[in-house]
This record gives sequence, structure tokens and C-alpha cells, in this order.
Amino acid sequence: MEANEAIKDLEDLMENLDAILDLQLEILAQDTMTYISDRWPVDTGQSKAGWSISQIDGGWSVVNPVPHTPYVHDGLAEDLFFEALAGFDLEGVLNLPPDSKT
Repeated sequence: MEANEAIKDLEDLMENLDAILDLQLEILAQDTMTYISDRWPVDTGQSKAGWSISQIDGGWSVVNPVPHTPYVHDGLAEDLFFEALAGFDLEGVLNLPPDSKT
């Protein structure tokens, strides 16, 4: 294999890995949003309906643009966010080998 072919193969591999990582991050964001939304208390349902994900530079974000959300539920969103992440197997999502923790 020529050096140019090897470089092209590596570039293709990196593109594929970037696409796989982005998809995994989107799934993680969607699962986090669902976890929060499923546990969100309902009075009028406006803030519960406001949860969504959006693509940001370099990843995904879980958002709720409803203005009264942070005031009505006093820190619940942040608590649920960290609770959701604690339940995910990030090693499985990112498919990390066992020795990559160090």
C-alpha cells in the first residue's frame, strides 16, 4: 500500500469515527432529555413540553427554553441531568477498551 493510500484510509476512518461519535452523543442527549422529561412534574405541562435537544458546535445540548422552568422547579433539571448521566454506561456508549481508563 502506498503512503498516499494509507493516509486516505486513515482520513476515511477518522470521518467514520467522527460520525459514529456524533451519533452516539446524539443518542446520549436524546436519552438524557427523555429521562428528564419523563420525571418532570406537571402543572400546566408547558415546561415539560419544552424539553428538546439541539446540535451545538462539537456535540449536542439538552435544552428547555421555557422562561419559567428554572424558577418553578428549583434546581430539579440539574439534579435530573446528573442523575441521568450517572445511569449511563459511557464506556459502552463510547465503546472504550478496558485499559483506556488510565
